Amino acid sequence: MLEKSVSVLPLGLHRLVDEICDLYEQEFSTARSLNFDRYLDKVPAEAQEHLLQEICLLSIDLLADIKNPALHLTEANPELASQIDSILNSVSHGSTSVNCPDCSSSNRIRYYQNEFDFLTCNACGFSFRFLPERKASALPEKGQLRGQYRFESFVGGGGFGEVWRAWDTKLERDVAIKFPKESTVDRNQSDRLRREARNASQLNHAGIASVYEYAEIENQMVLITEFVAGTTLAKVISTGLPSTQESVELCIAICDAAEHAHEKEIVHRDLKPENIMIGLDGLPKLLDFGLSFKSSPNEVTITHDGEILGTPAYMSPEQARGEGDAVDRRSDVYSIGVILFELLTGERPFRGGMQVLFHRVINEQAPSLTRLNPRLPVELQTIVAKTLEKKSSARYQSARLLADDLRRWTENRPIHARPRSLPESFAKLIARNPVVSSLASSLLVLLVVGSSAVTYLIFSKQQEAKNRLDRENDLISQVELMEGLFSDLNPKSSDANLRKQLAERLVARADRISESLHEEPLRSRLLSSIGLGLVNLSFPRESLDVNLDAWEHATKQSLPEKDMRDLRLRLAASYNGTNEYSKTVELLESWRSELENGDQDLESKLDGLNTLGFAYGELEKRKEAVKIYEAMIHAIETNAVRNAPKFQQKLATTKFSLANVRFAMDANKKHLSQMELAAQNVFDLFGERHPTTIQVLRMLAQRQSASGNPDIALENAEKAYQFSLNEFGPTDSTTVICLNTLISTCGRNAGTSRFANRLKEVLPLAEAGSSWLTKRYKEHHPTAVVVAGNIAKAYGVLGDYNQCAAMLKNLIRLSEKKHGRTAIGTQNLIWALAHCLKDSDQLEESLKYLNEYCEFAKAEYGADASQTKKGNTVREEVIQLLSSADQTGIGSETRGQ
Repeated sequence: MLEKSVSVLPLGLHRLVDEICDLYEQEFSTARSLNFDRYLDKVPAEAQEHLLQEICLLSIDLLADIKNPALHLTEANPELASQIDSILNSVSHGSTSVNCPDCSSSNRIRYYQNEFDFLTCNACGFSFRFLPERKASALPEKGQLRGQYRFESFVGGGGFGEVWRAWDTKLERDVAIKFPKESTVDRNQSDRLRREARNASQLNHAGIASVYEYAEIENQMVLITEFVAGTTLAKVISTGLPSTQESVELCIAICDAAEHAHEKEIVHRDLKPENIMIGLDGLPKLLDFGLSFKSSPNEVTITHDGEILGTPAYMSPEQARGEGDAVDRRSDVYSIGVILFELLTGERPFRGGMQVLFHRVINEQAPSLTRLNPRLPVELQTIVAKTLEKKSSARYQSARLLADDLRRWTENRPIHARPRSLPESFAKLIARNPVVSSLASSLLVLLVVGSSAVTYLIFSKQQEAKNRLDRENDLISQVELMEGLFSDLNPKSSDANLRKQLAERLVARADRISESLHEEPLRSRLLSSIGLGLVNLSFPRESLDVNLDAWEHATKQSLPEKDMRDLRLRLAASYNGTNEYSKTVELLESWRSELENGDQDLESKLDGLNTLGFAYGELEKRKEAVKIYEAMIHAIETNAVRNAPKFQQKLATTKFSLANVRFAMDANKKHLSQMELAAQNVFDLFGERHPTTIQVLRMLAQRQSASGNPDIALENAEKAYQFSLNEFGPTDSTTVICLNTLISTCGRNAGTSRFANRLKEVLPLAEAGSSWLTKRYKEHHPTAVVVAGNIAKAYGVLGDYNQCAAMLKNLIRLSEKKHGRTAIGTQNLIWALAHCLKDSDQLEESLKYLNEYCEFAKAEYGADASQTKKGNTVREEVIQLLSSADQTGIGSETRGQ
């Protein structure tokens, strides 16, 4: 593995560097451009050294087919030549280690070199080649007869050379003949390869392609194997994934073949879809067995193709670390796990350039199957997770045991593997993410407590009644501890992937509670506590599912009002998180008087009022929202604890929300000044990188743009985006929302070249962010829909009306399918489409959508609401345009609506 000595970057910048490297690799495949400037400009100055290092090493991988790639890089980037030379010539950045095939001793080699003479092991003197030369000589031609073999067709080629299908005229059988890159091979190496091939020929299994011999044909050494008709598993995956059942059955067959080799002390070391043929009978057959014999004290590490290393994406952590003596049958188990992961999801656990892959295989936990394919059974997730453990001792100890668990799943029997315990899971998360160790440690304590609480309550059902009350009192204390920890769960420095993993654990815990507990109010309190945690981790949809479960069950049980109050507040917060504001109002409006005047603690009062006030604002019931925020400010300022830091924070954010709603009512600049003053207070109290600060900056930029202050609006929008990017990374929903504000700000002022140019720059980033969210959640995430809508509008602003209309129509279909035609989000998209059609002179179609939107706005907001009046105004403009142009395609029935 390549060692790195550069300084530590924030998680967000690390993720940005990774994304730009992926972009560079993608664009290189078409343009083969080696100029680095345009990529370095995409990251802040403090990340450019890291990006240059990664992009240099990635380029060396991509230029493996040419001589002296370092020279090409420096010639393409003369101003960076000294830095590039420093990176490539540094031992820490420019070398890796490879184990000797004879004695397993480690030998250091330059990473970026791509052509080697025979290397000599420093320990035993054995001569071997790390990678063959990139040329082939003395290759056959179709129909040519060499010795007893007539060459029929070219099959394929790779790093090892070329493979031909041939007819053995003596034994009358099809064979595959592999030609190495070299026309001649060192005799010492030839003897070893012949000996290894002879040993491999001892394998006799229907799932393993037979090795016949390593022979000499006309002074050229070749490998002769069984010819397998069919296609590779890689091609099967690329053309369409098999079903879950078929994928599992394929892996069972692969395990059986691997186990046969393992019983003879042979380890493949390079199992991957390219090395597995799917025969005409649909069964897999393993090819290219790398040999690892334990029959001698020293371990032999070499493949038939002459390559030392396996394929990083399928390589076990011990292989990636270069620990040849630690590689055994469990390494093949890991590779089979990667193959099963890919069959079930269409994705590999880890992607990236070789450096990134090595790092991820060694250090990062594989994503869960159910995150990529939520329909997969949890048992398969458990099996795959066990195969992909970093420590070989934690994996299945043989391919047979893995196959046994897969068979149990196909037969609907309990599997042997068990999910990793929550303490173990969080211990691993903490170890890999020190920046959030405080957050994760709190959650670890919380979930240990929660787990014991659930177990304790279930166990208590079997105890005598006289002890039950004491136990339940103890459980109530534990639940209160959980609620306290979840209430504080508002991570300031948490990477999006970690938050996703934490949320998955909470959902799994909620499922167990839902199925196992029936005692109230403990059951509902436990569930709503988890729902609170999911809200604070920014997973509103999952939170809503958990809180609805708790609310519906508690309602049937007629719980005390205090318990119902907490459940009501948490459910309302989940509705807000999923943009279902009408349901929030429906749930809380009848309870508003108690919220404003009741004797509940101040924090609960403020949380409830803020939830209701936000929903009023989103529904354009702004007068009601103002009353709510005024009540909140009064409650804080008249309370004895008003000077506590957390209430000062709530006071600052409430004053900002109040000024924001008032500005929306009349656009008076005095309200904008109040917003700016409150925003500065938020900045001072929370710090620049807190999610609340980022949200306030973003909203302030929107209002400044609307009030005719585009320059300061752009400055604040850029700040919000950079803060979120550095803190949470490019794939976090907060970052994508900030990009959305940038698009809106630039789009509103796109008549100025500065804003138009910036809009063109951020559009690809926003499109990528929207697609990331959609990919992660396997549906159009609400934020992704909003951002995609603004992207579409941006295309309209830039004059591409066709692209704008096409995107909006597609988004309307998606939103209608998920939320209904009359949902606010759907109608906002319809409003945008009507504008686009109006601007492109498609007046008849524009009027059709305007009619629909005006009817919706009247019903949703009222006849006097600003949205309704705005819609009617635009509608009248379109009718006037149609009339003045003497359009005849609009019937009186349509016009009169």
